[in-house]
Amino acid sequence: MPYRTYLATLLLIALGATAMPSLAQEQTPSCVLPVEPAYDGSRASLDQIAGDNRCMQDMHEGMAAVMLLADTGAVFADKAIADGLPGHRWGYIDAQGQLAITPQYEDARPFHQGLAAVRENGLWGYIDKRGQWVLAPQWAQAGDFSAAGIAVVQADGRPLLIDTRGQPVTPPGLGRSIAHIELDHGKPARAIIDYRREYLSPSGVRRYVDGKQRVLARLGDDGDNAENGGPFYIATVDGERQGLLDASWRWAVRPTYDDIEAALPGGMGAARKGNDWYLVDGRTGEIGSQRYEHLESLRDAFWLALPAAEADDSARRNGDYQLLNAKGEVLLASLPERELSNLTFQGNMLAYRTEDTLTLYQPGQTEPLTLPAAGLQMDNYEDYLLLRDEDGTLSAIVTPAGAVQKIAPEDPLSQARQFDFQAGRLWLFSAQQTLLNSLDDQGRRLLNDRARETLANSSYRLLTLNVENAPLAILTTGYCQCEEGGAGLLLSDGRAVRHPDWQEVVLLHDDEDLESLPGADALRFAAISENGVVMLDAQGNPLKMEPLQHISHFRHGHALGYAKGIAYLLTPDGERRTLPDYFDVRIVGPDHLAVVMDAAEGSLWGLDGISATQAQVAPQFLEIGEFDGGLAPARSAAGALGLIDGQGQWAVAPEYDEIKRHASGYWILRSKTGNSTFSYEWPSVVASSAGKILTPPLRSLNIEAYDNGYAKAGNSDESWVVGPDGSAFAAGAAQISLIGDWLEVQRDAQAGALDSQGQWVVAPAPVFLSQARDQRLLRRAPEGSELLDAAGKRIARLDDSDWEWLPGSPYLTGRGYDDEREAVTRFADASGKVIATVKGHALGFDGERVLSRAREGGYRWQDKTGKPVGGNHHVLGMLHDGLAGAMGPDGRYAGYVDSQGVYRIAPLYLAVSPFQNGRAVASTVQASYLLDTAGRPLAWVAAECGARILRNATGKAIWPVDQDLSYCD
Repeated sequence: MPYRTYLATLLLIALGATAMPSLAQEQTPSCVLPVEPAYDGSRASLDQIAGDNRCMQDMHEGMAAVMLLADTGAVFADKAIADGLPGHRWGYIDAQGQLAITPQYEDARPFHQGLAAVRENGLWGYIDKRGQWVLAPQWAQAGDFSAAGIAVVQADGRPLLIDTRGQPVTPPGLGRSIAHIELDHGKPARAIIDYRREYLSPSGVRRYVDGKQRVLARLGDDGDNAENGGPFYIATVDGERQGLLDASWRWAVRPTYDDIEAALPGGMGAARKGNDWYLVDGRTGEIGSQRYEHLESLRDAFWLALPAAEADDSARRNGDYQLLNAKGEVLLASLPERELSNLTFQGNMLAYRTEDTLTLYQPGQTEPLTLPAAGLQMDNYEDYLLLRDEDGTLSAIVTPAGAVQKIAPEDPLSQARQFDFQAGRLWLFSAQQTLLNSLDDQGRRLLNDRARETLANSSYRLLTLNVENAPLAILTTGYCQCEEGGAGLLLSDGRAVRHPDWQEVVLLHDDEDLESLPGADALRFAAISENGVVMLDAQGNPLKMEPLQHISHFRHGHALGYAKGIAYLLTPDGERRTLPDYFDVRIVGPDHLAVVMDAAEGSLWGLDGISATQAQVAPQFLEIGEFDGGLAPARSAAGALGLIDGQGQWAVAPEYDEIKRHASGYWILRSKTGNSTFSYEWPSVVASSAGKILTPPLRSLNIEAYDNGYAKAGNSDESWVVGPDGSAFAAGAAQISLIGDWLEVQRDAQAGALDSQGQWVVAPAPVFLSQARDQRLLRRAPEGSELLDAAGKRIARLDDSDWEWLPGSPYLTGRGYDDEREAVTRFADASGKVIATVKGHALGFDGERVLSRAREGGYRWQDKTGKPVGGNHHVLGMLHDGLAGAMGPDGRYAGYVDSQGVYRIAPLYLAVSPFQNGRAVASTVQASYLLDTAGRPLAWVAAECGARILRNATGKAIWPVDQDLSYCD
């Protein structure tokens, strides 16, 4: 076909005419894959001008994949359709437009590093430019090889990195948690990693799910239910339908329900299919057969249910609701809709009030309490329901456990006007703040008449101990220490134990020690008199021991005593052991004493054992803290803090300025930097209970602990998930939630860079990382942008502009503002040196021309001084081989302009690639063309009678060689 005729044909195509039969237009897919344009001026690539070429792919390394008719006899029987065309396969042409590899592949990708990924019989492998298999087809997916010589393939449903020999390369950290890896073509190769949704158990078991699969909630909370296959978990596979997984994460109930709600504590859940609701057993996972039109949980303790109307059930046809307990048992069989407003919560109890009756339903109880409602006023205090007569007199108290304490008018409790709640008990006081009594949750009055009389005639301090049968109060001798009878204890049975010689009685336990006591019998007190200090048991009985001058609080099961210059170690039984002549001693662990031997200034601390088996540790520490989990913070003689074990060995080297034990059990170790006096601003690391460092140093470190032993440690920019098994991984801004006892983690995508051996030169992190260009990488982190070399080392720090390195631009682009707050764009070379600055926000730079968005719309070039070069274009790219892709004013058709913005190849195409070594690919709906820089077609693929045919510059059919269109009507 003469070139002039070819141009005329293209013009007809652009105007909507065609030389092809209508059958081809109807049956053959377009040669252009549309791409949604960016109307806001943002561009993923400066070379993306219009759509993507489809019948002939962009040329790479002198080869372009083409879609051609492979076997006319298989047109209507082809089971491996390529690009939706039966009988068609992919082959390759060279830079001269000659067919280099015959069409034989179901799918094909461009050549990179001399290899192209192609698919045969559903599997991907790699061929060379002769069409010979270098790596046989064996993978479900395969990507391009990067300049670093590695590629991503999919094996057994998981992404895998391979080298050009097909051997796996395994960078650290790429395990089962990886969902997808996107590898670019540079060297080093940038890798963008997407993570699967991950679930972590307290024992360290990890499970992963893909796509929209997700575990939503644990069904019930009443133990493991191992005998029933539980615990069960609500889960979805598509984000819509839900089912139940058993303890092995197999489907116990297939995901066919629209919604499943977690079970109420110790009871039932709910499942909905369409408009019908069903109760679900939280222990067995079984779904009941009773249908409900409405099922609503009330305060996680009750169900309000509207049974579905059945043909033979007149009560349900009346539309009456039912009140069910958490287990689904009926508490109130018929509740008309008009009376729903009579249901109110009082504390944790559900009250149903009619004109004559007050019915109280307690969580977990099957039988309600029924009280007369006439003139009754209700109030609640910490889940205790207070019932008063019309005149406000207290007439009854209903405890959280459902016990009813009735109060007669002559009962002193009827005068209660003030209340306090401590240690699980309700304390009642008169208007004059006289203590009247105390009730536990079973409704028992803890103060008998004798106890109340004692308190009424004594000074006292209430002991709000949440320990069964513990003493109720310490009796004092008043502020003047002159009240008769002496100090003592008021016991739980109301007896007062006191002695006229006792000046004061003190509790020998702090809050931390109280938490570890097995019961009331383990409580110890100290009675102080002029004769010294003796220890009392929980009943106020003095233990057999000589009086001491001082007794400390109990720590780790022991206390310290002192008398006449001698220190003693005391047991709860009053036994004492004489300690060596320490200058100072502290109990720091179950079997450890921290000791100082002499009074000299700067004397060091050592360790001594409580038991005979614990060896001594020589003095070598300026400070020793409390042992917790086998480790204790200690300050070295040089003044730095670390963690030591029971033998005094450093488990964590002394190089920190502050160490704290977090409530979750992890250690926080901080290092002071700069002038900040606030330690939370210092760089800090997290260590496990065994002393393993789990995170890098992070400022403003915060720990969020979860009930299964895991924790999230980090700040607003970076976070890590740390586990009780000593595991840790960077989580970025991961979404984390607790599902039963499993921790759900959905990590953000991370970017890193790999060398030719598949090792990280830039470790993956949740920050922006550009594609490699001239063996350089741009990394943009919260602390600023920096330029890295091929080894991942920083070679330049960039200013605070918004830096990027778009494909198609040889220079870095930084959009920011000057000192006058005017918009400017800076361009930097591969060393990070700024070589040009222009006003406004531009996109790209080739050393001579700046590509920017025009104010009046579209794109244009300008020189380094800001002078316009050429006119505006709807879309404009960067120069390659002296030509740049450009889209005409109609915003649809694209061609190529020269360095002055003049069209050298007319805008007749719907897709254009950048020129590479004098060749480009451009497409219309009907055909894809291989063009030289003069716009001449060297070859093209066009649809003829439903088939794609390859022709050369003269119009001669190259493939099929013996053209047979006998199947064409």
